[in-house]
Amino acid sequence: GVPRPFRPGFPETREFPLGIWEDLRARLLRERSGELLDFTGTFGYMPLREAVASRLRNARGVKCFAEQVIITAGAQQALNLVVDTLVSPGDVVGVEEPGYYGAKAAFQRAGAKVTPLLVDEEGLIVPDAKRQNHPKLIYATPTSQFPLGAPLTLPRRLALLDYAAHHHTWILEDDSDGDFCYYGRPLPSLQGADNQSRVLYFGTTGKSLFPSLEIGYLVVPLGLLESFAKTKEISGGAPCVIDQATLALFLSEGHFDRHIQRVNVVYHQRLQARSDSVQTELDGYMQLEPTQGGLQAI
Repeated sequence: GVPRPFRPGFPETREFPLGIWEDLRARLLRERSGELLDFTGTFGYMPLREAVASRLRNARGVKCFAEQVIITAGAQQALNLVVDTLVSPGDVVGVEEPGYYGAKAAFQRAGAKVTPLLVDEEGLIVPDAKRQNHPKLIYATPTSQFPLGAPLTLPRRLALLDYAAHHHTWILEDDSDGDFCYYGRPLPSLQGADNQSRVLYFGTTGKSLFPSLEIGYLVVPLGLLESFAKTKEISGGAPCVIDQATLALFLSEGHFDRHIQRVNVVYHQRLQARSDSVQTELDGYMQLEPTQGGLQAI
């Protein structure tokens, strides 16, 4: 239908270069249709895993090889894959409050004891090291906290990584809209600063390209690959290989980065228009919080 305003987390699909996407798709079907109609590996189409790993290293500072990248049918499947592999009934899981309801629901479905971790202007407040029942896993959105938008500051990042290392806690970093930055350079991933292999990193193309594509990616430490392979084989579910191959070309030929640069300009212009409108029409009635990036504003 007609695009609606004020929908957080949805990209502007009218800016997507659909013609380029369809040209890449047609080329692949002409040249490699037999291969693309067959089943791919448990962790996804290897050229896409390679392209995702390369871009995450260069653009988001993620430390990974292609072998660590698992392609999923969207962000929620990546989240569920982590839950099914690492979380057992009764485990304590820390979730940002306020935060993403889909994450909280996934942990509750697994029988976990979800404990809220409050958020302030510096992002997630790290749990007290003296507390009992340390979380087995913490779900966080450190680049642009959802929904408040605060980036996790450097002291908090270091404190969170130190907490995870000392208490054997896994950190699940949701970086689904980490490419969107409207002032300066995007903050690098939390995973890139992790020297103890405690951070799992995931994102989705549904927020960066268009929602119906729903190809997600999950980067796991090497020591967890065997466990995740078993879970993925049982749970199944993978995006169409034709779409995976098209996305691999879209990434490797630079179309993805050019699109992100273009929509960053568009979104920044919209933020400015919103700010100007509030100042002109609602001065004294509404206060806007600073927005550095992401796909929502407060």
